[in-house]
Amino acid sequence: MNNVKKAGLYIHVPFCLKKCNYCDFYSLSADESLRGRYTSALISQLREKATLYKERIIDTVYIGGGTPTFLGSGNLCRIVNEVYDSFNVISGAEFTVETNPGISSENELTALFRAGVNRLSIGLQSANADELELLGRIHTLEDYENTLKNARTAGFVNISTDIMFSLPSQGKDKLEKTLDFVISHAPKHISAYSLKIEPGTPFYKAKDTFILPDDDTDADMYLLICDRLKAAGYNHYEISNFARAGYESRHNLRYWESKEYIGFGPSAHSYIDSVRYAYSKSITDFLAVYESGSLNEADIVCERKAIDRSESAMEKLMLSLRLSSGVKDSVLEEFASIDVIYKKIKPLVEGGLINILSDGFALTDNGMYVSNAVIGFISEISD
Repeated sequence: MNNVKKAGLYIHVPFCLKKCNYCDFYSLSADESLRGRYTSALISQLREKATLYKERIIDTVYIGGGTPTFLGSGNLCRIVNEVYDSFNVISGAEFTVETNPGISSENELTALFRAGVNRLSIGLQSANADELELLGRIHTLEDYENTLKNARTAGFVNISTDIMFSLPSQGKDKLEKTLDFVISHAPKHISAYSLKIEPGTPFYKAKDTFILPDDDTDADMYLLICDRLKAAGYNHYEISNFARAGYESRHNLRYWESKEYIGFGPSAHSYIDSVRYAYSKSITDFLAVYESGSLNEADIVCERKAIDRSESAMEKLMLSLRLSSGVKDSVLEEFASIDVIYKKIKPLVEGGLINILSDGFALTDNGMYVSNAVIGFISEISD
């Protein structure tokens, strides 16, 4: 059984009712006809890939977007059923679907739960109406509460909520309100992301009109989130993620633990058989492959890279340092002697950025906040 290969599936649904002002993910609007065509094309891709990876055990599935539930429960259930029919999905696999407040009814969520989806990720972002409007969100707090109620009535226990911080003109009082609101509704998992102004977004075009929190305020907000959520019983298991015990995102842990996953749909990424590749951001080209057959899959692969042993070791180092479980000595030995590494990181330990563990070390909350700099420093250590 130890030789059995496992993989996760990531399925991208590139549709939204309305694109948010900060979002740079590949998403677009779509009428009912296009959503149906995309569902059928996606099912064709699932069937094709299933024949290639029929020996893989699938233990996590994640349908993201976009807003996957904008497809409608009928289309989504077709996709969910195809995953279970075509792939060797292990009993107890984690199966996540992203949604936004106000998109799905209780009946639609019940249909998803009965089809085999057992985890729901709800994008709240803020508990302040003015911030929701600024972000371009189209839901209210009441929409979130109703969606949460409907999800729990449908049978969902494993529910995650996303929030954002370091928003334009945001003070600690508004962040505290969002934290109070989320904690009071007790989702099993919370993701907290600092706003990034990405090129090509409405926010990027208007960036000179914003007053963004400075670096010190951003750091204070991050540490406030860490303190509040840990005090509320959430384990800070990854830089931006917090969970009740046993409710860590098993799918996202695949990424941070350098485990294999297979992507489906335009813009989706894969890491399988020591190769990383991604599909282009074009639904037109995707449909040309899996609907009309006028293109081949190779035509929509825009990135492809074989990962050798040294690159794999570096990825494991960098990704594992995102986790509170940290990096193991066995991984560190790929780069330098343990004595040399621990001698060089001593200033980081004394500075409160690293905790020493029994078999390795991990970043503290302060270390996680400046993780890019710390990880960069550690990755350059050599004998």
